[in-house]
Amino acid sequence: MDLNIDFEGDYAFLKWIIYKHDTVLPYDGIVDYACCNLYTKNSSHFWGQNGVPKRVWNQLHKDLLILGLVGRINYSGIESLEKMRKEFKKEEGL
Repeated sequence: MDLNIDFEGDYAFLKWIIYKHDTVLPYDGIVDYACCNLYTKNSSHFWGQNGVPKRVWNQLHKDLLILGLVGRINYSGIESLEKMRKEFKKEEGL
């Protein structure tokens, strides 16, 4: 099974997902996420200015998929990311 996804999202959406699931994700905030995934602590600032690379979305997708498989969150794959994006846009009024 290929777990790599072709997904693009902005920094605000990435930050929203991480804070939304901060009680179940294995990192505390977006800077900790970057450090836990072998990025520098300044990477989140770079993502905010230059966009979030697809590799970041792939790593987050894998973490969320594992949490979904063990029943910690309701997550079933790329469709779930799309649903989260719609929820995010609704909350942000976009």
